Amino acid sequence: MIVRNPKEARLDVLAYLLVLTGWKRFLILNTVLWTAAAVSIAYLLPKKYEAHTVLMPPKSSSEGLSKIMKGMPLAKLATGSGSLLSAQGGGENLENLYLAILGSRMLDHEVIDSFKLAHVYKFDRKKTYYIEDLEKEFRKHIGFEVADEGTFVLKAEDESPQRAAGIANFMAARLDAIYKRLSVETEHNQRVFLEQRLALIKTDLDSAENRIVEFQKRNHMMDIDEQSKATIEAGTTMEAKYLAAELNLDIDRRVFSPDNPKIKEAEMELAELRRQRDSLLRERKSELLIPYKMAPDLGLQLLRLKRNLKIQETLFEMMMSQYETAKFEEAKNTPTVQVLDVAVPPQKRVSPKRMKIVAACFCLSIFAGIACVSVIEYFRRFREERPEDFAKLRQIRMGLWGWSRRTT
Repeated sequence: MIVRNPKEARLDVLAYLLVLTGWKRFLILNTVLWTAAAVSIAYLLPKKYEAHTVLMPPKSSSEGLSKIMKGMPLAKLATGSGSLLSAQGGGENLENLYLAILGSRMLDHEVIDSFKLAHVYKFDRKKTYYIEDLEKEFRKHIGFEVADEGTFVLKAEDESPQRAAGIANFMAARLDAIYKRLSVETEHNQRVFLEQRLALIKTDLDSAENRIVEFQKRNHMMDIDEQSKATIEAGTTMEAKYLAAELNLDIDRRVFSPDNPKIKEAEMELAELRRQRDSLLRERKSELLIPYKMAPDLGLQLLRLKRNLKIQETLFEMMMSQYETAKFEEAKNTPTVQVLDVAVPPQKRVSPKRMKIVAACFCLSIFAGIACVSVIEYFRRFREERPEDFAKLRQIRMGLWGWSRRTT
């Protein structure tokens, strides 16, 4: 390991600085020329301005309608997890949908055609160009993001401040129009589906109502509770008469002889009451009375028919509320994008950064001049201190130069 003397190191630095002072004119001239070129380039570069539009975060389009529906029947059922309101509210990420629309090729083409950007970006000077290249160039001048506050920021950059503001405002307006069109198509499809489904449920509801009416007509049942009560009262009366007649017959048999006409009359009356009692149990004696043995089955059948009718009514009410919701959403034409700040023509340019360009070129010119001087001085000392090696290096250079000239 070679340890150099600090004094020798200081002498080398001083010697190097002394060499640079010998090239001071070159270094100054090089720095001045490069800086002047940087200044010229900085002022020749086209100015670019950036306009931006701030949009409020989107809200669910069904918030107002859900407040209205709270007072309606079946509000909880109609606004459940599978309903139309919940599908538009929490399930759908509107932020991602807005970003997808802003990044769509359809919107790119509308902006390019409306502001004639093929001419602005000088693509029309070419004999042929690809639309994909024009789209890529346009995308370089557009940006959108979601700020920390939750607002959308749409940025447009252009050489013209008025055109930059126009592009930003145009894209915000088209965002609202495209989203409303997509929403209307969705609501229309939902409304048509609900309308068809509602017609089927209405048919089932009418059928359930008709079945109940036919059942009541066929079995002469107007009110099963009242009719059952009347049947029980009639049966109780009949049973009391039968027991009283049986008791009277037993008394008469003890008092009168078996051949007494009164005994025969009492036996005939008891037989008739027994027949009527048995008939009341098995057969229908009146349209208002229900036979005892038929009452449970008829009551069960009527209960099932009423239950089915209640189910159809519930489904009909639920589908009707959602159908009215779909009609409301399809018919409304309120803006969905709320513009907080409209883009205005900016006064301050965003590029070129002239001071940064000039400062960077100034620093680079100094380092490039020092590096150039260092290389020149190195080869000069190499030629003086090692002339034989320098001659060989020169021969190698001449050989390579000759080979390159022969190949060309």
